Amino acid sequence: KYTDEIPLLPDQDNLFHYRFENINDPFSYQITVGKDKSAAYKVNVIDLPAVRELQLTVTPPRYTRLGSQKLDPNVGNISVLPGTRVDVSVAVNKPVASAYLVFNQSDSLPLTPASGQYQAHFTAKQPGEYFFRLQDQRGLLNANPIVYQIKMIPDQSPTVEFTYPARDIDIDESMQVTLALVGEDDYGFSRLRLLCTIYRGGPYPAREEKTFKISYQAKHGKLVANYQWDLTALNLLPEDVVVYQAELFDNDYISGPKSAKTPTFRLRFPSVQEIFAEAAQDQEAAESSFEQMLDKSQEIKRSVDEILNEARRKPELNWEEKQKLKQNSEEQQKILNKLEEVKKKIDEMVDRMQRNDLLTLETIKKYQELQNLLDEVATPELKKMMKKLQDALKNMDQRQVQKALEDFQFSQEEFLKSIERTIN
Repeated sequence: KYTDEIPLLPDQDNLFHYRFENINDPFSYQITVGKDKSAAYKVNVIDLPAVRELQLTVTPPRYTRLGSQKLDPNVGNISVLPGTRVDVSVAVNKPVASAYLVFNQSDSLPLTPASGQYQAHFTAKQPGEYFFRLQDQRGLLNANPIVYQIKMIPDQSPTVEFTYPARDIDIDESMQVTLALVGEDDYGFSRLRLLCTIYRGGPYPAREEKTFKISYQAKHGKLVANYQWDLTALNLLPEDVVVYQAELFDNDYISGPKSAKTPTFRLRFPSVQEIFAEAAQDQEAAESSFEQMLDKSQEIKRSVDEILNEARRKPELNWEEKQKLKQNSEEQQKILNKLEEVKKKIDEMVDRMQRNDLLTLETIKKYQELQNLLDEVATPELKKMMKKLQDALKNMDQRQVQKALEDFQFSQEEFLKSIERTIN
């Protein structure tokens, strides 16, 4: 039984035509002319081959130590590291004679039937695109296949830096230098090395290059290294210079290990004359600092004496006098801080000369006496009296201020005497 009738009109040659469009379901038809009817004909619909479901599993390169990841069904676009293995499994709507993965419209990879699906795998090495080409037993191809994208995630280069000493330094006769480094990378490291160039002094400068392996500890993409560098084998002489830097390699064996280098630093083996000249310069600077501290301390003492006389003479100090006291206390603290800096410089100078075996026992004894004098200058009593004076000024208690001033005056006199002894 037919449900639709379609009238046909003749063309100029008295021929009748009709075209069926967008056929999705099977149907039957016959032609009628008046009372005459043709035989019944049947139109069957043949499904084109098509991908019913796509499943991808991506496995990053071994060096990343990352596990495989099964993507959501029908997700075909991927962003992966170079060297990632991609396992492909597709289910199709009907048996096919052949199934291929086609890359960049040219290269193809056959899919193998297995457990009712078609499977293949490939290694992603560069950006591109792919689609599936299916052909059934009649030779029909899948229509308008989806084109999927392959994008590459770059493996980042490592970073590395010195944390100690991270500056140019002079070396002494011990020929020992401690180096500390830190590094980072997204997936790990393969090696760390120290590169150095030796510039020889003398009338005929020469240049040598050497490399040293550095051991390290690494975890979760972070690296720490402490390296005790023994320069004895370099046979350095006074005025020789060693320029060095570290180079760190990541573990990317797919694209080739990438590296990063630290800035360069210099080690110098100074001559005896240079060490003595630097020591003399440090000593002159210390003497100048002591004289400046003495002048400033005497100025502070005169100001404190004047204010103390005023405090004894009248019941209340005015605002300007209290501000002046506060300023004197701050200036005295600056002097104490400067004193600590000078003491540290002298300690470093003595240590440097001792390590180079440049001091006689008599000179060492004199420097020890100087260090003892410096320890006596910044007495705890002076610091305590300064604190009391500051507290009294905050409380605005005239009697406390006067008492603190008298104690501070006495401690400051002792400080001045110590400075004078040190200079002498």
